[in-house]
Amino acid sequence: MKTRFSLFTLLFCGISINTSFAQDCTPMELDVSGYSICLGDEITLDATAESGAPIIWDGGVFDGVPFTPAEAGTFTYTATSVDDSDCPLSVDIDVLPYPTVIPGAGDENFCEDEAIVLSAAGDADEYSWEPLDFSPGVGTHTYTLTGSLDIGCTTSETIEITVHPTPEITPTVTPTLTCLGQDVVFTVSGADTYVWEDPEIEGGESYTTTSGGTTTYFVTGTSINGCVGFGSVDLEVADAIEITGTASDEIAGDDGSVDITLTGGVPAYTVDWDNDGTGDFDDPASIAGLAGGTYTIIVQGSMGCADTATFIINSQLSVTAFENSFIKAYPNPTVNHVNIELAGSFSYTLLTAKGNVVLSGNGYNKETINMENFAEGVYFFDIKSDLENTIIQVIKN
Repeated sequence: MKTRFSLFTLLFCGISINTSFAQDCTPMELDVSGYSICLGDEITLDATAESGAPIIWDGGVFDGVPFTPAEAGTFTYTATSVDDSDCPLSVDIDVLPYPTVIPGAGDENFCEDEAIVLSAAGDADEYSWEPLDFSPGVGTHTYTLTGSLDIGCTTSETIEITVHPTPEITPTVTPTLTCLGQDVVFTVSGADTYVWEDPEIEGGESYTTTSGGTTTYFVTGTSINGCVGFGSVDLEVADAIEITGTASDEIAGDDGSVDITLTGGVPAYTVDWDNDGTGDFDDPASIAGLAGGTYTIIVQGSMGCADTATFIINSQLSVTAFENSFIKAYPNPTVNHVNIELAGSFSYTLLTAKGNVVLSGNGYNKETINMENFAEGVYFFDIKSDLENTIIQVIKN
């Protein structure tokens, strides 16, 4: 007698169970941990036979023991019982791959107060970042990118970014108070490269002031990480010292004077006249009791600013006194040269009508001074010897 077999398929709850059995076999029950899993996850197949006989699975699977599929795809596993009265069964398991997730952040370096910009690449259907704070402050920070597929598998990858501080730019100028036309030196620290708003400024190099008042100078500094900071420094520039004065002639002998007015610069002023030696800077600004001659004043302000001026005191002594002078200057007026005659050694200084020194020298008995290249006008010879000091007016034609 032949035994008849029937073949039918049971489909339920996403399970495809194919059972081939003799007409009188009993279907087995299946307990499975999941019919769709992600690659790398475990799954457990647990079949139960009514006969209670041991269950044997193909594909190296042991009944009720978790296992991990080695690759993605759809796999069919078949269980049989050692008792022929139990129907065999088969189950299909989908092993789903994890998505590829690639986080990015440029060169992974940012500057303070700069928004963090992150990028996501890969084959996920959705992406999310953690944390969501994209202004985290200075330091090293880790962000996690999670990508998920619609079928449920997720992958997470991390990326580290560094937030660098804004450089603190500290410019200085030495001195901070100076006079017009004086040199100062700008320096700056806090970054690696600098650009001053005034292109004439070079850090550590002398800079000549060209305008008075208080001026703010701006500088931009860039760190090695490309972060930019700004700084400024004030420089106060006083106007140059200006010496103005009125000279009064010698009338009766040693009664000439110079009345001085000082402006500009940075007070207090110190004054040095050359009538009592030089270098002491202990003289009053205005002086009196002077004989005819030239007198030079040097004025210094408290910041080292200085100015110099020369004044001529003409002598109005009697004609007799002049005629008795041992000094001669001729021809006068002149076109080309002037001869100065005086017994012994003497010195001379040639000044313009404004008191500017244009020539000086020494002579003995007689000295010829070439005035050929000088402009026409009135000049003064200040002649000094051990016996007398005399100023002689000379006209150049």
